[in-house]
Amino acid sequence: MPDTAQVSHLLVDARPVEHPTARQRGIGRYVTGLVSGLCEIGAPFTALVDDDRQHATLAEAVPDAPIARWSPQTTRQAPAGTWYLATQLMLHPIPLDPVPSVVTQAGLATAAVMYDVIPHRYPERYLTDPFARRLAQVRTPLARTLDALLAISRFAADTAADELDYPRHRIAVIGAGVEARFRPAARPGPRPGDVVAVTGGDARKNTEGLLRAWAGVTPAVRTGRRLVIVAAHAPSVLAQWREVAARAGLVEGVDALFTGGLDDAELVALLQRAELSVMPSFEEGFGLPVLEAAACGVPAICSRVSSLPEVLDHPDAMFDPHDTGSMTAAITRALTDDDHRARLLEAGRRAAARWQWRNVARATVDPCTNTGSNSSTAAAKAGSSASSRRPIPAHCEP
Repeated sequence: MPDTAQVSHLLVDARPVEHPTARQRGIGRYVTGLVSGLCEIGAPFTALVDDDRQHATLAEAVPDAPIARWSPQTTRQAPAGTWYLATQLMLHPIPLDPVPSVVTQAGLATAAVMYDVIPHRYPERYLTDPFARRLAQVRTPLARTLDALLAISRFAADTAADELDYPRHRIAVIGAGVEARFRPAARPGPRPGDVVAVTGGDARKNTEGLLRAWAGVTPAVRTGRRLVIVAAHAPSVLAQWREVAARAGLVEGVDALFTGGLDDAELVALLQRAELSVMPSFEEGFGLPVLEAAACGVPAICSRVSSLPEVLDHPDAMFDPHDTGSMTAAITRALTDDDHRARLLEAGRRAAARWQWRNVARATVDPCTNTGSNSSTAAAKAGSSASSRRPIPAHCEP
C-alpha cells in the first residue's frame, strides 16, 4: 500500500452506481470497481450515496464498503487531509452537481476521475443539443478548479489536458480494473465458434465497419462461426446494422447475431465460450470490453488507436479500425493461426493481471504524488497522438 500521509480520508461520490444515465454504462461499473479496490487495500474512505437504492446496489456489490448518506455534515466534519473524489464530472450530459457546493464550502481538496473528453473532441457529433452543449461548457472551467484529475488511461490524460486546458503534470493515470466475475470457465468446454464484439450504438464503436470486415472473411473460415454483437441499441440503429449486414451478404442468426444488452452473468457466460473477442472502436477512454474478454480467457484483438494499445499492450493484437481489410486479416489470423492465438492468450493474461482494482485504488489514494506522468512518453507508448482526430462517421445514432 502506498504512503497515504497526504490523504487522511477519501470521500468518494458513489451516486453513479444507480444514476439514470450511468448505472448501465462504464461509469457506474467503474465506481463500483474503485470502491472494491479501496476496500481491498484498506484505504481510509467513505462512499457517499443519495438514497436507499444507491446504498443497496453498492452494498450488494461491495459488502465491506463503508457507505454514508450525503449530508452537509459529512463534509463539514471531515478531518484535515480529506479529499473529495468526484466521479460524475465526465458524465454526458454532465450532472448539475459533480462537485456539490458543500464540498467547496468545506475547503476540501478535490480530484475527479477523468474517463474521456470525447464529447469535447467531437462537439459537432455529441454536443448538438443546446442543453448538453451549455453543460459541457460549464464543465471546462469547473475542471480547471480541481486540485487533480485522475485519468483512466494515458490517452484520456493527454486529451483532457488538451481539451480542458488543464496542466498535464497534475493529471495522474490510475487505469481501470476488471471485476472478479470475469474469469475463465471452471470447466472449459467446446467453443461454438462465436466471435464476440461488445460495442454500442455510437458510431465511434465502429460496429458497421466490423460487420463489413466479418463479411470479408473467407467462407471457409466463417463457416460454423458467427459474429455476435453485444450492445444496447435504439431500434433505428439495429435497423441500420441489419441493413449493413444484409448488403454485405451476412445472414442474421447464421453469420451474425445481435443480442441487445446483456447482464453481467450473461456476458460472462458468452465470453467464456467465445472463440475470439474483437473491439473495433475508433476511440475509447479505456476499452474495458477488451480487458473483460481477456480475463475470461478469450483471445482478444482490438484497434491500434486511442487508449486500446495501453489495455492490451501487444502489437500483434492490433488492427487499423479505418481499414476493413486490416480488420478482416486480423480476425482471420486470430481464428486460424494456433501459435498466434497462444500469444494473444498470453497477452490477455498479462493484461488481466496488470489491470486490477487494487492497483487503481493505490494510484488514487494520493493524487498529489501521482501527477508526475510524462505525457510525451505516454503518448509515444500508446502509439497515438493526443491531438490527432480522425473523423468518426456520423451515420449512426449515439
